[in-house]
Amino acid sequence: MKDIPIETLKRSGTSVALLRSGETAASLELSHEGPIRSSEQKVEVITMGRDRRDVLELFREELDFIEKGGYGRSVRTPWKPTSTFQDSLTCINFGQKLGTHPCDECRLIDYVPTEKRGEAIPCHHIPLTESGETVETLELKENQQKMENTVKQWLASRITQLEAAGTLQH
Repeated sequence: MKDIPIETLKRSGTSVALLRSGETAASLELSHEGPIRSSEQKVEVITMGRDRRDVLELFREELDFIEKGGYGRSVRTPWKPTSTFQDSLTCINFGQKLGTHPCDECRLIDYVPTEKRGEAIPCHHIPLTESGETVETLELKENQQKMENTVKQWLASRITQLEAAGTLQH
């Protein structure tokens, strides 16, 4: 049977049940006579709500972004300072209007102390060092190199912890 786009199925009166388990989705097309076709395939499911990206991969990408000079001044807007985490793909609102998604849906929120989760930019309150330095406190020192080095060390440490935890689970 020829594959029919979901939009067409909805208009033609055929319903589609989409069941998700991890990265596999199974669909079952139904009509008034019963099942027409079922299939299973690997898909990327984009949902509203909590950020479902893999935190280990997110941290690896952020570390790579910083190591490649990602927080340097933009060629298009050199007068505008960059914001750690917000100006990278780590931010669930990157490239969108501010606050499109609430920060409590972001993967970084788990690293923000509970009492700081209501701040305007919660990820800037993640303790990055033993002494409690955060992006916010480092921004006040106006030392971009120190900021990047501290964030890189924090990311590397989290990556190591997550990889070790993943090894223990397998």
